[in-house]
Amino acid sequence: MTTPHDDLFAEIDALSEDDAEQVFWFHKWDDGNPHCDVCNSPRWYSISRRMVYTCADCRHQYTARSRTVFASSKLSYRQLLRAMSLADEPNLTRKRVREALGVSESGASPLLARIRLVRATGTIRLPK
Repeated sequence: MTTPHDDLFAEIDALSEDDAEQVFWFHKWDDGNPHCDVCNSPRWYSISRRMVYTCADCRHQYTARSRTVFASSKLSYRQLLRAMSLADEPNLTRKRVREALGVSESGASPLLARIRLVRATGTIRLPK
């Protein structure tokens, strides 16, 4: 059975994890440029290949997931993009989340709650 998201999922799956992280940046910050979650400084540097960034001004460490509804999630960035794309489905169920993201039944419930929060607020960012 095909779903409206199959073409979008194929595009997401074709991304590398680094490219998916960059897309996630654009969802976290409107301009797509990362800046510190604490002091809002646009100056940062990357720590090796761990996708962890350090603010050049206050030294706070953060990732693309920090201060988002997906902050504690262990999903890949591709799976997170898939989850975000499900937010526009009106009758989203735990079963649909499980099938779309390849997670367990128990893992689908908290993700469904996060996806509904994205739908309600229109953003993945958490308020300060």
